[in-house]
Amino acid sequence: MTAFAEFAPGLIATPPLRPQWFRPLALLLIVLVHAAVFVASRAASRPDLGAEPLEVMLSALGDGPQDQQAQEAAQPPSAQDVADAHPQETPPPAEAAPASPSPAELTVPPPQIVSPSAPPVAAAKPKPVVKPKPKPVVVEEEEDDQPTAAEVRAKARAKHLAEVRAKRLEEARVGKAQEARHAMRRGAPDGAGPSGVSRGDYAGLLLAEVNRHRFYPSAARAEGATGGVGVAFTIGPSGRVVSQAITRSSGHAALD
Repeated sequence: MTAFAEFAPGLIATPPLRPQWFRPLALLLIVLVHAAVFVASRAASRPDLGAEPLEVMLSALGDGPQDQQAQEAAQPPSAQDVADAHPQETPPPAEAAPASPSPAELTVPPPQIVSPSAPPVAAAKPKPVVKPKPKPVVVEEEEDDQPTAAEVRAKARAKHLAEVRAKRLEEARVGKAQEARHAMRRGAPDGAGPSGVSRGDYAGLLLAEVNRHRFYPSAARAEGATGGVGVAFTIGPSGRVVSQAITRSSGHAALD
């Protein structure tokens, strides 16, 4: 009874409760009522953060202030407490835009004053464009290396004439050689050899006879061919050429 009077002053004293076990239960009910009032007042003072479950913990009999502190510690932190723990970051101030120049600060160029007495300036005439004259194109005529039909016929005729002349000269040379041999044989009995003529003189007479019949073929002359030909021949007892052979060629068929 004394404890109840101290916890709720101003109340009229009442007789002690009967039975004795009802006293702890009454004390527990008082604590729960105070806790409910306290939670309701806190919920009314903070903004609505959504429906949150209200947890009511029943504890054993104990002192009233300690139970109240335990109830406060079990409650979740409010939005105000969270805001105090984590201060909101303030965004940096926006950069000030450059001030646009006032109309007075804009400079206007002064108008140009044209004198009425000044003559108008004539525009410069463009210079005429002189086009270069095209250079004459010289077309070089290609030389035709192919001989004409007239040239071919002329060469063939010259070759034929050269062959005929060479044949006639050969016949004349053979005839003259035979006459020389007959003349030498007339001086020697039975053709044994030249009478009264040495071997050196005979060779000289033979070489002179050969040189007399030497000539330059016209075909080789037309081609401009030059050179020397080596010839070996054998003269029989009758004074005729028995065999002949070219020992050194000139390199040109017209000369050989």
